[in-house]
Amino acid sequence: MKRTKRLLSAVLAAAMALSLPFTALAAGSNTSAEDYGSYLDFPQFRGATMLQGVVDSKTPTSADEIEEKWKNKYGGGAWSYCGTPIIVGDYMYTMGTSAGTLNRISLATGEALKSVSCEGGSQFFSMMGYGDGKLFLPRQVGSQVVVYAYDEQTMEMLWKSEPIGAPEDSTQPLSAVTYYEGYIYVGASNGNGDAGAYACFSTKDEDLSKTDEVKQAVWQYSPESGQKGYYWSQGAIVNNAIVFGGDASELVIHSLTDDTVYDRYDLGKGAIRSAVHYDAETGRVFAATKDGYLCSIKINGDNTFDKSSVKSIQLGNNITSSPVVFKGRVYVGGGGQGSAAPFSVVDAETLDVIYQIDSIQTQSSPIISTANATEENGWKVNLYVTDYKTSVLYRITDSQNQTAQSEPDYITLVTPSVTQYCTQTVAMDPDGNIYFYNDSGNMFAFGFNEDNVQKGVYTAQDVDNSIRLAESGGAVTLNDEFAVKRIKARYDALSTAEQAKVTGLDELNAMLARIDELKDENAVIAELNETLQDLVVADVTLAD
Repeated sequence: MKRTKRLLSAVLAAAMALSLPFTALAAGSNTSAEDYGSYLDFPQFRGATMLQGVVDSKTPTSADEIEEKWKNKYGGGAWSYCGTPIIVGDYMYTMGTSAGTLNRISLATGEALKSVSCEGGSQFFSMMGYGDGKLFLPRQVGSQVVVYAYDEQTMEMLWKSEPIGAPEDSTQPLSAVTYYEGYIYVGASNGNGDAGAYACFSTKDEDLSKTDEVKQAVWQYSPESGQKGYYWSQGAIVNNAIVFGGDASELVIHSLTDDTVYDRYDLGKGAIRSAVHYDAETGRVFAATKDGYLCSIKINGDNTFDKSSVKSIQLGNNITSSPVVFKGRVYVGGGGQGSAAPFSVVDAETLDVIYQIDSIQTQSSPIISTANATEENGWKVNLYVTDYKTSVLYRITDSQNQTAQSEPDYITLVTPSVTQYCTQTVAMDPDGNIYFYNDSGNMFAFGFNEDNVQKGVYTAQDVDNSIRLAESGGAVTLNDEFAVKRIKARYDALSTAEQAKVTGLDELNAMLARIDELKDENAVIAELNETLQDLVVADVTLAD
């Protein structure tokens, strides 16, 4: 009886907490002492987990304002290419020419500032990640994939994972790491996609006395039948779940931290060899397939698929570019090995093609810069992809005003000093510099030339434009947290004089305060749900 009364008291307390008003911040005040600097990093393939494929950096848009800053060769050969780079603070991290090297690279010069050895091979398509102060490296050790964790500051090894997949599998590290709130999610596959798994690991270093402790998976998932590989896969966080797809053409909604599958859906449109993308505005996840389809499906609030909402359109064949969505438009590349699919711009609700660019042949995933987007210019964005055969960098400009009747706005922005085949997606730093490597093994850095370097500098007007963009989506939700905090990081980086020119600071602080309120409300609801689960109704009597 005492336990029942305690539970009832907890329920009442939680209900009262939900009914209490939250204290609003004074206009112009900071919401907390949180360090927002990390919101400007590019910590994994396609950038930030909660804003995949979308950056706010002021990037070069014309050939006369960009130059190659440096190139350096960190790789060569299928077992020692440098892998997709990530950016943390002032550094790039990537694999080295030696099959067992992790490098910290100066963004300014391309010089390797520190190198440490690590076990295994990086493979050609290795896609590392960062979070929780750690670097996560998927490596091939023997015939299996193992993830190694390194301290980002000291570059000392902290732990390694158990192998991903069944013991008899022979797999490769071909999937991108996704970090989210103390956990990483990553897959493995063999070249045919018929072996592999998708796995979750806690990032916590449980045994500080060891550097080689073996981390057990929180969960591992493989399809019940058919293809089991996760080749070029990357998951998307939706609500309190992760959605991912693989060679089985199956989309999976999985619990973040429990071995629970909420739902599955077989698209039946060929292998998914790209990242799954979630668009909060439409409530849909988008996936491209090897059979050349772009597919989308809504996700319900209970972490199930709305199977009546499935849409698909065939854009060509053999698409391995990852889709990205901005303001009702889906962007996805096409072309590359065995493909002649065009670059496509598609309506996110209907999947009707708005227009296509046949001459852009790319396997890379588009990265969008929203730095120039305003209501006055139709929310104009610039997208960046690499050419499959030559590795030239394309800039594509799009807006809500662009239609099938308009001439597509795109140019060859810059050609690397060493051209080669290229499947790579670019990484971008906060100053608008662009990084990628091609099959020559060279890593390249491109940015504004000396005459135009100020074009990459954020100003009060840029912060105000970002605030207006955030407001254009309607009432702020927790899906907006990353974007809003990234604006705060931009504001914090301004000089005192430039901060004083920002006119939308009150609106920014109001959005930050609302996000704090929503997080508090969610915490209370979670506690209430946990309490209700513990409450045994039969224990309650009228005497209570």
